[in-house]
Amino acid sequence: MPATKCANKTKTRFLDLTINGKSLRILIQSPAEGFFRSSDPVRMPNDPPLPNGESDEVNVGLSVLAVDIPVGTHTIAMIFSPVWNSTWDAVLPPLVSLDSWTLHSHRI
Repeated sequence: MPATKCANKTKTRFLDLTINGKSLRILIQSPAEGFFRSSDPVRMPNDPPLPNGESDEVNVGLSVLAVDIPVGTHTIAMIFSPVWNSTWDAVLPPLVSLDSWTLHSHRI
């Protein structure tokens, strides 16, 4: 499988992922203080150890997409949308808590 490239390497609330010439835009709708970052695809210091004799495979040309949010209790909402052309602009639906969902609560 070809590598998926993250077009934005800085802290941001949106980014485009591209593979085989097709793009997907991801936006953080909530929390307002949340942001994406990319990092190297390596084991984190606190990850559990691998079984004896096992090792991680090298992931050349890939990066890990992470979402950083402040400590605390938050509603996390992200929008995933294909990018059909260069004039793409997302229309964000309202952020509605699960206990308030109805058949019409997400109309734009």
